[in-house]
Amino acid sequence: MPTVEGWEHRSIFGKQIIKLCVAKVTGIGGYAFQGCSALNTAYFPQVTSIGGNAFENCIALANAGFPLATSISGGAFFGCTTLINLMLGATPPENVGTNPFNGCPDTRYLIPVNADGTPLSGQDLTNALASYKNVDDGNTGDSLWYGWKLGETLFPVEINYIGSGTVTGSYRYAPAGATVKLSIIPEAGNMLQSISCVKFGGDEVDIDMSSYTFSMPAERVTVNAIFAPNVLHLTVNDSIIKSGTSLENALDGVELGDITSLTIMGGAFFATDWNWLKDNRTALASLTYFTITDGVTSVADIPNTQWGTPYFSNHLKELSVAKIANIGNYAFSGRPLTTANFPQVTGIGDGAFRDCALLSTTNFPKVTSIGWGGFYDCTALTTISFPQVTSIGEYAFTHCNTIKTASFPQVTSIGNNAFFSCRLLANLMLGATPPVSVGADVFAYCPTNRFLIPVDESGIPLTGTNLTDALASYKNIDDGNTNDSLWYGWI
Repeated sequence: MPTVEGWEHRSIFGKQIIKLCVAKVTGIGGYAFQGCSALNTAYFPQVTSIGGNAFENCIALANAGFPLATSISGGAFFGCTTLINLMLGATPPENVGTNPFNGCPDTRYLIPVNADGTPLSGQDLTNALASYKNVDDGNTGDSLWYGWKLGETLFPVEINYIGSGTVTGSYRYAPAGATVKLSIIPEAGNMLQSISCVKFGGDEVDIDMSSYTFSMPAERVTVNAIFAPNVLHLTVNDSIIKSGTSLENALDGVELGDITSLTIMGGAFFATDWNWLKDNRTALASLTYFTITDGVTSVADIPNTQWGTPYFSNHLKELSVAKIANIGNYAFSGRPLTTANFPQVTGIGDGAFRDCALLSTTNFPKVTSIGWGGFYDCTALTTISFPQVTSIGEYAFTHCNTIKTASFPQVTSIGNNAFFSCRLLANLMLGATPPVSVGADVFAYCPTNRFLIPVDESGIPLTGTNLTDALASYKNIDDGNTNDSLWYGWI
């Protein structure tokens, strides 16, 4: 590749580029990679000049290296909200523009390197750190360089992977105790077969497989991943066994209109599979039961969709999905669901179950947040329990006029109109400590006689002194009417 003196073009690469390592480029022009939202790693060993807003809003950029950089223009890394590691040369850049790192994380680490990108050590490191600390960056009272921490003990995170896919980390160098998050992206038709993390001496580091995170030890680690062709195993109508690299591939040759039930039993289920279901919901008009079992390797979050374009037809009644973390906006809105079972979901998007008028049975044991109108107008719900929810969005249960009992032992925030017109809601179980934030008209048009039941974190009603203390806490809240002994109208 020839040397490029100046490289200037708005979003010169598509938004899906993940990693850049360009050997002979010496200059990056303004806005060159603006908005490359999938870019995780950028390394330019020969670049001396970085133009204004060059990497603006590269929101996934975690690691960047410019060993020879002498000039960084204003806004160069503006809005790089995950940029944690920055590798620069032993001598600080001579020219640094206005607010080049605005919107970067508060905690971020500068790593002085030599000309070939190897981190400095010993006296060379000491001298380099002193040079950076002596720069007048507008705040000479701290030991930072434009907000970048200097002199932290950092340990390398090496990543190796084979097969069709990529693995990137939130750190290339991390301090002990830091949470390192891995981003795993298989290529189409492939899946993550295995992943491990080992210390320099060979001892294994535990990876939380639900979030692909691990705690950094005080030594070098190596992450090893293997990708393999995906084999999705499923059963059609409880009798026909099929397999393929994707849902579309597995159902090739099957008359979609004849499918009444689908059970996914193995392999990886991707966002492309969810989107295929949405795009073919009319053809899948008879699909009534949809299940993804614990036997699958992984399940992608359900992507956001728009009101009126849910993921299934209007015949879907029962839905049970394992190993999924988030349900996107309006995913099942308006469907005739009676049962929704999501044992691992933590987030429910805006309007996800809005107008599911037949929904009567739910299981969401790990959900922590419910978005705007998440269950708006679900008029068949009678009892709801969300043991882990901390945040209830605006209008979340508006017009759920058959709910009689609701339990939220850990809620801290309730949005405006969250239970507006829940006309039968007579029993509300909340934690011993009142929610910190309660919006407007949260309980408007709920019954006049309604009872607050303080519970412990497991949802068990309090007794004795614990109950007395909890009731006192609720009575002391300024809910706009301090003359009564109620909490927002609750007895």
